[in-house]
Amino acid sequence: MSDNQLPLRASLENLRKQAKALHRAFDGGDADAIARIREHLPRADALSNDDVPGFDLSLQEAQHVLGKEYGLASWDELRALLDAPFDAIADLPRSDLQEVLRHTDQRDWVRALSMMPEHVREAVFSCMSRRVARTIADEILGIEVTAPEAETAQQVILGRTRQLAIEKGFPWPPTPPSATFEDLARLTDQDTQKILREMSMPDLTRAVIGAPDAVRGRLLGNMSQRVRTFILEESERLAPDLPPHELGASRQRVVEWASALGRDARIQWPPPADRPSWSGELPDPMTATPDPLQGRGFEELSIDELAQIYGELTVKVKREGIQSLSGCGGYPGPIDEGLRLAVDGTDPDFVRDLVGTRAQTMVRNRRQRLMMMRDGIGSLQAGDNPHIIYRKMQARFLDPDVWAPPTRSQEDIVGAVLRDWIEREWLTTRTPADIAELFLHLGFTARNAGLEALAPAAQAVDHPLLRYALEALAGGDRTQSLLDRLSEMIDVEVSALEIRLRAIGAGILGVIAGSGAEEVADAMRNAAATESN
Repeated sequence: MSDNQLPLRASLENLRKQAKALHRAFDGGDADAIARIREHLPRADALSNDDVPGFDLSLQEAQHVLGKEYGLASWDELRALLDAPFDAIADLPRSDLQEVLRHTDQRDWVRALSMMPEHVREAVFSCMSRRVARTIADEILGIEVTAPEAETAQQVILGRTRQLAIEKGFPWPPTPPSATFEDLARLTDQDTQKILREMSMPDLTRAVIGAPDAVRGRLLGNMSQRVRTFILEESERLAPDLPPHELGASRQRVVEWASALGRDARIQWPPPADRPSWSGELPDPMTATPDPLQGRGFEELSIDELAQIYGELTVKVKREGIQSLSGCGGYPGPIDEGLRLAVDGTDPDFVRDLVGTRAQTMVRNRRQRLMMMRDGIGSLQAGDNPHIIYRKMQARFLDPDVWAPPTRSQEDIVGAVLRDWIEREWLTTRTPADIAELFLHLGFTARNAGLEALAPAAQAVDHPLLRYALEALAGGDRTQSLLDRLSEMIDVEVSALEIRLRAIGAGILGVIAGSGAEEVADAMRNAAATESN
């Protein structure tokens, strides 16, 4: 009976009966019972058959042996495992709850959660993709579940949770979290910024809806004006129709990220109880600086559209002076940087050098990241080991004597989970390190289930080149022509970036020089048409 798996519907009463049966069998001289006692009870490990009749085995010792056989340290641990109620699920760390979700049936969750308080639903939904969470929430509203049906489903999930806790080694019952969403208000600005760098925009957008003023102030006050404007406008748009479970789940994810950073000693979490909460004036979404490009990036604009922007700016300077540009916020990176240099009265030659250097850096970085994606696709085609893919990626941006382990690594990941991670922005293409980690998990998925399993990831990624490549791979394209096509797409994208950056550089120099609108527009078109060195 050693190494038994705990039954799904195990009960304390039944286990007590098993312990009593073991005790009686040992007293009766049963060979199997004697062997079990010898194996798991230290004081009986040298017990001979002749010594059995005189060995005083207590019922508590038989219970201890039963606990050991089920993979636990003692009977007390086994009893605690069975005593934990279903709502303790809400206190599981994210990784452990996701493990439970992967090994349980969605239909059971619909029934089990139908009669659970909101905080339990929020904890569970926070570990699902929004698509799955919304599906389950809709099903809960659409079906009638009786109390016995809900309890049966809860017992099935509880049983699997106990089995996984023993098998995977995570604590059950879990320790309740010691901090809440409201504690974010007592973070330092530095710690808040670390959390914001980790969190996804969709979760932040939802989390601030209806949040206490102190929490909103702490979070929004540590965002750039551009990001804050986006968050406020998007949250205002979502608020009327946002399901309650999505709001709670997003806040739960913020707290879980804070807890993870706290465990890694990257922030102080929970913050000291005597540290004052944020106080001050909340940003007003109605007075936030509007986005002059209405959500478009500068690369989406034609040269004529860029020329029109700088033409309007030079007219503004002639009418109101160069300092009037200080109120022209909201433009993306290179445009905004040029305007700030102009307002600061920077020497035109310095501006020319800095803008040129910035353009070279942006072009080099863009090509590097795109080539990383192309190389990664080639490695997936070739069936390379995922860890080799990761090292190949790192070779493009790290010195040979530097090794940076991934921030997360789940070797048994499959297509649906991979898509979920991408949707949550746990895997992105923002930096070279992010791309390396994304391809590590693309490699794991392909190794576990074949290249066809990359189709869900292709649906989730928002990078056009990568989406095209993954769709082609999942659709069976294993040819060199795919890599050749990616090379062509890279050349087109990088060339378009270079052209726009040259035009932007000419535009800001024209504004600083006080040129007329038509003169600035002509200079930008000429710069765009000039071949790069």
